Amino acid sequence: MGGPSRNIDVCALPPVDPASVNFIARRPGDTDLDLRSPTLAWEAFPPARWVDDDRRLGNARNVRYDLRVWEASDRRLVGDLVYERSDLLEPNHRLASELKPATQYFWSVRASYTVDGLPRATRWSAVQEPIFVPSGELLSAVAETRVGRDEMRSPPCAGISIGKDVRWTPCRCLDFIPAANHYRFWTP
Repeated sequence: MGGPSRNIDVCALPPVDPASVNFIARRPGDTDLDLRSPTLAWEAFPPARWVDDDRRLGNARNVRYDLRVWEASDRRLVGDLVYERSDLLEPNHRLASELKPATQYFWSVRASYTVDGLPRATRWSAVQEPIFVPSGELLSAVAETRVGRDEMRSPPCAGISIGKDVRWTPCRCLDFIPAANHYRFWTP
């Protein structure tokens, strides 16, 4: 297994294998794997740089990983969830079933753990680029302030001007992962 071939800005745990970090792969050959039941690997939790920022993470216990793999739709968007495992003990996993040949797949992983006896989890992993550009109903929904009966709540990023200054990424302002921001690979 190899590490990332260039620096990438990710949410949560960076991928280790497949080694290619061409996340905007459009065709076979961009992120090929050698097997139809590949081993996917990611950085172990907690990364040392995270512990440097938050010493409590050095006390993380009961670390487990959740992995999801989706088949790309015919339009290269995230399609059906085809593989899922929870409570993995190691930061890698060999898929127990074969995937379709010459097919693009998306994947993501997260860590769950306890600190001081309290359950925690990371975000699902994704790359920061490209920045998502909301439009239509989503843009309207984010721009609105919703008023409840007893409280006023604002959606994430409210108070931040809507436009080019907002970082619309899975790490900030979005609670979903756009297809372009998923880790991805092709089967042989």
